[in-house]
Amino acid sequence: RVVSPGAKGGEIKVKNMIGGNGAKATQYMFSDVKPDGYTIGDFNRGNFYRFVLSGEKLPFDVMKLSWLYSLSNVTRVMVTNKKSPITSWEAMLAFAKKEPLKWAVGSIGASEHIEAIYLKELVKIPAKFTTWGNQAAVVGAIIRGDAHVTLINYSAVKSLIDAKEVNLLVSFTE
Repeated sequence: RVVSPGAKGGEIKVKNMIGGNGAKATQYMFSDVKPDGYTIGDFNRGNFYRFVLSGEKLPFDVMKLSWLYSLSNVTRVMVTNKKSPITSWEAMLAFAKKEPLKWAVGSIGASEHIEAIYLKELVKIPAKFTTWGNQAAVVGAIIRGDAHVTLINYSAVKSLIDAKEVNLLVSFTE
């Protein structure tokens, strides 16, 4: 398949492989492709977390793949409703000791959901996840006060943070 006719790099051949939420394609990249410097692959970051953190048995070690780059660089932030008594990370932790947080997440199994689970377990935050299906619904739940907090892409809430419609509790960056 030619991506750009006349491009100096030549043709790019795309091979889409379905099965196992990316495990089949990753297995192909790991064991069936010669490391020639010309073949690259991609798979869902949420699956990367699942493969590394779940203990799921795979016929390859994802940590032995040569990671070139991420197609996206995502900054996650934790926000809450502007009227919430939770105004800081410390206030959130104190609140959660009295009452488990209602933590809004989008799709089950998506990278934000997996990262929220990882953060909750790592910091031992008492919380119950509520699923909303997508980022727009999650933001709505926070604005209405249907949930206490969410971990979300900064780009999805930047304008709301700037307008002081939500409280920024913490930003997770490199």
